[in-house]
This record gives sequence, structure tokens and C-alpha cells, in this order.
Amino acid sequence: MRPVNADTERMAAHFETLYGLYPRHVGKIAAFKAISKALKRKPFDELLLAVQAYSRKVARERTDERFIPYPASWFNAGRYEDEEFVSPEVPLTQYQRDNPNWRNW
Repeated sequence: MRPVNADTERMAAHFETLYGLYPRHVGKIAAFKAISKALKRKPFDELLLAVQAYSRKVARERTDERFIPYPASWFNAGRYEDEEFVSPEVPLTQYQRDNPNWRNW
């Protein structure tokens, strides 16, 4: 059994949050790999905002599930960078204020 450190626990918690909010739940292992890579490129809060925006869009447009990409596809394609999901001025969240080293994991 491998020891679990704080970074591993944080990554797992961030994954569960993002995966849970994403509007389609398939391919969990592939999604974990894709989300882990995305978390190395972007702060959790930015990914969280993008997933929330995408989920709202899917709900608002009543998108048929067959047209919602698998989470691994969405994250691997960098869809969180799409203009419609990126806020130009993202204020600090409570998480960022409570965790000054939030970018360094």
C-alpha cells in the first residue's frame, strides 16, 4: 500500500468535485487521468468555474446526453479554455483566500 500525502488527497478531492459537477458520468478512470493533467495546467478554481458554466449551459439548452462529451474528452481537449467558459476577471474565491498556496500543488 502506497502512503497517501496531502497532495494526493487534494487531487482526489478536486477530482471528485469536478467529476461530480460535470453533466455526464462515464469513464471515471479516464476522467481521473484527464482531470489530473488539467489540474497541473490550471488552478482548481478556474476549472471549477468552467465546469459549472458548462453544466449550466447543458442544463439551459437541455442538451441530449449523447451530445455531451465524456469528461475525459472534454478535459483532454482543453474545453475549459473555451471562451464561453473563461471569465476574464476571476476574483479570488474563498478557497483561494483560505489557501494561500493554492497554485503550488
